[in-house]
Amino acid sequence: MKDLTPIVVSQGDVAGVGWELLLALLQKKKIPPEICNRLIVVGDSFTRDKNLSKLFSVEEYSEQFVPNIQKSKKPKFLYLNTNSAYEPGKPSAALALRSYAAFQKSIKLWQNLDDAALVTLPVSKEYIRKAGVQFAGHTEVLQAAYNTTTHMCMYHKTLSVMLLTNHVPLAKVTRVLPSVNADALASSISFFRALFAPQRPFVMAGVNPHAGENGTLGTEESILREIIATMETKGVNVSGPLPADGIFTKLSRKNYSLVLAVYHDQGLIPFKALYGYKGLNITLGLPKLRVSPDHGTGYGIAGKAEADDTGILEAILFAAKWSKKWTSVYSSL
Repeated sequence: MKDLTPIVVSQGDVAGVGWELLLALLQKKKIPPEICNRLIVVGDSFTRDKNLSKLFSVEEYSEQFVPNIQKSKKPKFLYLNTNSAYEPGKPSAALALRSYAAFQKSIKLWQNLDDAALVTLPVSKEYIRKAGVQFAGHTEVLQAAYNTTTHMCMYHKTLSVMLLTNHVPLAKVTRVLPSVNADALASSISFFRALFAPQRPFVMAGVNPHAGENGTLGTEESILREIIATMETKGVNVSGPLPADGIFTKLSRKNYSLVLAVYHDQGLIPFKALYGYKGLNITLGLPKLRVSPDHGTGYGIAGKAEADDTGILEAILFAAKWSKKWTSVYSSL
């Protein structure tokens, strides 16, 4: 039986590469038809995109929209504003604000559709903030929407990276560590294990060089050991903290399925170097699946036919594969 669960897609910043890549994927028919007809894209209708009605079944946005996927021949496009204008590679606060509006409306629709997945195309934190919105990232907004604790996880079937802190300036990381919720962290890790059934152990990276060398190069590892000890009482086993510079070496990383990185770039730099656009950003701690490609807006190459569509295609395929199981596993824990 075909999976008929919807996949809601937030349009993202149209001045970047995300929107053009999605349109190209549809034009080139790279998305399998049985997945394509499950897509519900939320965003603005732009005068530049003259072929929108050829690619989509176009309707005005409604939070109560109920898709009839079984009879659908095309993906759906739910528009907010019409006849807007944009130029690839030319970001603005106004366009960024529209991307934020699309994201907010996508959340509402996603929450109203059983088992639905949410795919978020790239936006700019900088330009959304310039529009007057205190925006730290998709992950933080989704956390507020569900009033829960979420964790950013960069997923790849070979090795995934989960963050103890999300979009936190490096200078503030050690100040934030004592407030890490070990119980919520244990819940997210338990969910990851139940959903993906990884075969290898999990490990936590230290925050200091050489994981502090027993206090010689820093004492924050004592906080990490307390987090690990608390998680053990919840039945979650994580080794470490180990020196971060060694975990991602060829010999070491084959021993693990999940690395818990202390801060953003400690985990994302090696992850992106290893897996590129095949890696995905998923949000643990939510009752429903949210996934995004592992790249940003790419303003510098927007409109030049230079961007790689792998990330967005992988995100859509992942959403199609895992959305129903995600909600099932979450409700069972």
